[in-house]
Amino acid sequence: IIQLVSSSNHSLALTNKGAIFSWGSNDSGQCGLKTNEEKIWIPTKISTFSGILSSSESIIQIKAGYAHSLALTSKGSLYS
Repeated sequence: IIQLVSSSNHSLALTNKGAIFSWGSNDSGQCGLKTNEEKIWIPTKISTFSGILSSSESIIQIKAGYAHSLALTSKGSLYS
């Protein structure tokens, strides 16, 4: 884990390989997981980036807000 962030509702962890794990409140979808569960009790990998990022691009920074999450890539793209 190279970065760990949290809001009052949920948390995110970024690994050295650019993977993001999320857990906590998900009532607004802020965990970034494809589920309607309101609470995520176990850190779960966000798979959304698998088909989006090129092989030369990785997630380098994450942020957690009250009802949102942000991910910044090595090429300057910002995802929410």
